[in-house]
Amino acid sequence: MIKRLWIVGILMSVFLGVSAATYREVPLDDKIKDKDLTFCVTFDKFSGNADLAKGNPNSTSLPNLALGLRGIIGFDTRQAFRPENEEDLKFDVAGNVLPQRGTITMWVCALDYSPSDELTDGKKRGNIALLYMMFKQGSRHIEYQLYEYGDTFYFDWRSSEPPQGWGQVGRVQVCRKGIKQKQWHQLTVTYDERKTAIYLNGALGAEVFLPEKVSKTLDLQPDPKLSFLGIKSRFYEDKHKWGVAVDDIKVYSRVLAPLEIKNQYQKLLVSQTAEKLQSFEVKLNGVDEGGGHKLDQLEAEFDFSALPANARTLLDEGKLEIEYTLTGPDAYQESSRPASIIWKQK
Repeated sequence: MIKRLWIVGILMSVFLGVSAATYREVPLDDKIKDKDLTFCVTFDKFSGNADLAKGNPNSTSLPNLALGLRGIIGFDTRQAFRPENEEDLKFDVAGNVLPQRGTITMWVCALDYSPSDELTDGKKRGNIALLYMMFKQGSRHIEYQLYEYGDTFYFDWRSSEPPQGWGQVGRVQVCRKGIKQKQWHQLTVTYDERKTAIYLNGALGAEVFLPEKVSKTLDLQPDPKLSFLGIKSRFYEDKHKWGVAVDDIKVYSRVLAPLEIKNQYQKLLVSQTAEKLQSFEVKLNGVDEGGGHKLDQLEAEFDFSALPANARTLLDEGKLEIEYTLTGPDAYQESSRPASIIWKQK
């Protein structure tokens, strides 16, 4: 939930994401309690079937997959999944994932190569598939491809709608410099009818607006028989040659705000590098009213998506108090001055 506040002035700090290699163990029941979670597969029960699903929880390709003897340890010291040569883990999309908007988080670990190096033994590794979503209706389709190439993660949006060619793919990417072999790291992607974004360990890597033709895809209704959600499901030339493990894949029915993604990652850290969780975030933009007005304003966009429950109740009731300090040139300072507030919910 993001609300916009028009106010004469507010000054806040900006926090940056950090990465770490040690994470908390979270009980399975707590993993599947996230708000707006529609699908989650953790492998904690040594199975490839989903632990939570609004649609069909069973894998359509590997419903009897048993992971008990594989010994792949996940980011939280529980079971994870590394596919064998011919294994493509697929699920139904109906009820589990939406074609036009959502957030997906997953954990990734390169087992037999350094992900921050472009080459292994002097050779390129090629594309390594991580997640593949196909939403198809007749001859029309939308597809999302999450993969790695060299030292970089890529997330592509593609559509069968014309035109095709250069500039008609929505692509975001983030580099993994500093990530070591056998080091777990969290990858998050978001998408809606306007843009896509990619995050590494809770920090925004990049976001991009989709091509204009995305407007032609908004009415697409996926055929369940032709559509699927694939986890380590091969595409391009990937043949599971490289050892890549994945863990705790979560799908949400909306685009999580950057602060939610950051806080979700920070909650899992077990080290002194973990930051204090933020209850809200604010972004400032200058506003030029024009028309001969003498007083320009600042637009303050508040992100209240991570607000604690008690404070959220006060916000909904219009009783949440906001303290602020306005600073300016020549040591000017003013605190807690009443402000004219216009709420705009996004």
